[in-house]
Amino acid sequence: MEEDDGRRRGDDSSRKNEINVQQLHSAGRASEVTLHYMPFLIDYEGEAPIQNYFVVESERVKQEEEGSMSTLSTSTSSSSSSASAAPGDDILRASFRGRLLRGKTLPLPSDYQGLVLQEATGRGADGEKQWHVSGQFSEWTYWNHDTRPYPSDQPQQWMGWLHLSQQVTEEEIAALSS
Repeated sequence: MEEDDGRRRGDDSSRKNEINVQQLHSAGRASEVTLHYMPFLIDYEGEAPIQNYFVVESERVKQEEEGSMSTLSTSTSSSSSSASAAPGDDILRASFRGRLLRGKTLPLPSDYQGLVLQEATGRGADGEKQWHVSGQFSEWTYWNHDTRPYPSDQPQQWMGWLHLSQQVTEEEIAALSS
């Protein structure tokens, strides 16, 4: 059995999810986009004029005298960069089809760049999918139904994994170079 970069020749099943990194160099020319991760399925992919229909307000989380937290609406906004919904933090509020959503904007780590990829028409010379960068982002907003964002929410945990994986990788590289 011959192997090529860890794959058998002629086995295209492992290649169908590859992205050619050389094609991503167009990211510098991509426009900044606003990314929203919604807690439900919308049977549509692509750009939408959400600024016309999706009004986002900022809420300030405050501490009640008995120790329970409540929110106080303060202004209309579209960004927040803190990591949890502790007293004094801003969270976001909006509605979609009449249903209350509460969200949080999470920044990407400073050494990361978010890219929005779209599949290009046609295939490459060797039959692999072609992708182009249609946008880039440095932060994204996730939304919950009715409930305030908490550090235990999966999207906030995902961001924690980015930091953890980077530390593990740096330790592995240091161990291999010793």
